[in-house]
Amino acid sequence: MKKYPYMVHFTVDESQQVVTVLALFHTSRDSKNWKKEIVKPE
Repeated sequence: MKKYPYMVHFTVDESQQVVTVLALFHTSRDSKNWKKEIVKPE
């Protein structure tokens, strides 16, 4: 199995059965920066 070089940050709302992806981040980058790159949904 090949490695997946990305980190996925997500939330799960079980009551509404919704998964929201907050960030998809390449693991070779500085993980401290992922919060700066989140695009907030309208």
